[in-house]
Amino acid sequence: MESFRSMADRFDVSKGTLHVSVKYISNVLVTKIMPLVISWPTGDRLQKIADGFSETSRLEGTIGAIDGTHIEIKCPSKHKQAYFNRKKYPSLVLLAVCDSSFNFTYVFTGCPGSTHDAGVLRQTPLYRDAPGIIPPGKHTIGDFAFPLTTWLMKPFRDNDNLSRYQTKFNQVLSRSRQVIERRFGFLKNRFRRLIKLDAVDMQVIVETILSGCTYHNICLANDDEKFDIEHAIEDDVQNGPEQVQGNQEGTDIDKHR
Repeated sequence: MESFRSMADRFDVSKGTLHVSVKYISNVLVTKIMPLVISWPTGDRLQKIADGFSETSRLEGTIGAIDGTHIEIKCPSKHKQAYFNRKKYPSLVLLAVCDSSFNFTYVFTGCPGSTHDAGVLRQTPLYRDAPGIIPPGKHTIGDFAFPLTTWLMKPFRDNDNLSRYQTKFNQVLSRSRQVIERRFGFLKNRFRRLIKLDAVDMQVIVETILSGCTYHNICLANDDEKFDIEHAIEDDVQNGPEQVQGNQEGTDIDKHR
């Protein structure tokens, strides 16, 4: 969480040099490294993920848990109201899918904080491509905020008339999708800058968020997991269904997914 001035002093470089370096490294991470470490599962890897969810939750055919989280930012000068989320602070939404081993398999960001999770999902290449990349009998799992589709399973809406089996299903699904909430907690605890970004350049903000997701998967691949999972969850359960829907489009990062 150090300032650029403090970091520049620490490494004996100018603030301008530091800005250029950070921007360059973030761009390389997102354009060159991220496609290698964050990718949609196929073949044996997809089946291994499904087996992992089946062992832990008994939800057969699950290949990922999907959710959104808010990354606080400085309020942009344009379209200010669109960036304020239901918690009344400006943010971007990070939408992600993770597997049963806590690896991110899909990330998308750039939508203003007022955008409902379902609205963010509909802007992603994943929403467009899902019928072709998610085999029949396989699905992701999400909360009430998301639409029910052939490839996305969500809980039964509780209007005080659920059967015993429906209630049990909701409980199992809720436990299963905690992997994505915990990943967001881990991400923000490991990379504290993602708690609040001070940058004003939207492309820099997007690439910083995606860089953190990339580093996260690299850390997992190298068994560098040092956080207490229960304390890392933080307040990320805040990502329940939002009531305010926005219509601002997200940054185009199709090439970065």
